[in-house]
Amino acid sequence: PLFTYVLTVPEVDEHERRFVARFTTSQREPEHYLSRIQAIRELDEYIVDHSRRAGIPVIESSDSAQTVYETVGAITSDLERTFTL
Repeated sequence: PLFTYVLTVPEVDEHERRFVARFTTSQREPEHYLSRIQAIRELDEYIVDHSRRAGIPVIESSDSAQTVYETVGAITSDLERTFTL
């Protein structure tokens, strides 16, 4: 990929709420994820830590409008840096 970004949900309570909300558009029951939340959070922490060490932007996804704003900003910066003549 030309650019890579990592989105993370910083708070476990919010992460759990999202799994419950996802049920409205998914076939999997929230319990499928909630019963594995500790492993999911550990994997998220691992990915975030390694991404930061590798210089990959990590965007906290706590508010949808702010997440979109930060993601578009990161993409714009990368495009300008890559394609500026």
